[in-house]
Amino acid sequence: MNLSNFEGPFFIVGMPRSGTKLLRDLLNQNPKLGIPIAESNFIPSMIERYGSPAPFENKEIFREFYAGYIRTSFFWWMKKFGYHMSEEYLEKEADLKSWSSIFETIIKYHVPEGRIDGFIWGDKTPSYLWHMPVIKDIYPQAKFLHIIRDPRDYSLSRKKAWGTHLYSSAEMWRDGIEVARSDGKKLGEDYKEIYYEDLLDNPEDVLNGICTFLNCAFIPDMMELGRACENLGDAKGLKKILQNNQKKYVKQLSKKQVKRIEEIVFPLMIHTCYKIEYAKKYKPISKTTLKLLGRINKYKRILFDIRDKGLSEGIRYHFGMKKLRHE
Repeated sequence: MNLSNFEGPFFIVGMPRSGTKLLRDLLNQNPKLGIPIAESNFIPSMIERYGSPAPFENKEIFREFYAGYIRTSFFWWMKKFGYHMSEEYLEKEADLKSWSSIFETIIKYHVPEGRIDGFIWGDKTPSYLWHMPVIKDIYPQAKFLHIIRDPRDYSLSRKKAWGTHLYSSAEMWRDGIEVARSDGKKLGEDYKEIYYEDLLDNPEDVLNGICTFLNCAFIPDMMELGRACENLGDAKGLKKILQNNQKKYVKQLSKKQVKRIEEIVFPLMIHTCYKIEYAKKYKPISKTTLKLLGRINKYKRILFDIRDKGLSEGIRYHFGMKKLRHE
């Protein structure tokens, strides 16, 4: 592959509440890069449902696919932002025998205005961390940006945003980082890890490195947000990089809570830049406890979606996302 001609795609992945929104919106400040402001989420599930290659030369199956597409969370969010890609547009612009063409057409249609010709297109869907091999099969040239956050702050942030239990979040962090790193090794130079805290402390250096990875020029505009990217948590509504949005666990979690999180993530945390403060060994959650916490988390997430979007939309959104959530 000739990297000088790289036009995408690239995928921002990571555990939710790890800075994926911030990274997306900083990259979107560069007109050479284009990422929709909603998460697509549907790529793996659509392939699983319809198989490969795409069977949409059959018009009836294509209409069924489009009817399913307009029920996705991606369509719901993009419609709120004024985007509505018609069935006729997709049928005309995409090669209906090719998943790569179909998804590229959808994603490119929804990137923010102001992109330059030949821009590099991308997607920000944290849950694709679990599906990188599937995406790589569709797009052999794809690149993956994996952003990692301190598991103690990550667990705290999920609790504050959605009510998710600290320890089940820690378990998910360990599982997610393990899967991503295992798959990332197979991707070689097409996989890049960055730490959320490095992005806060040294944004210019980190963004320069990402631009090198994507083979585009860094521009100073990437240092400032053009819009408030976060709708939850301590960075909600801000149009700037909140440099102190780290080590919140020091004041907001007890020593006992920090130690338990560290015990759960121990095997992975020792291979990151994060310093373990209290834990001495790996001590996972029991399967029974994890199952119970999972049920509680699902109940709290349904309540959050209903409060956030209203009863009918909240239920539809929640169960439309069910296949791709890892909680």
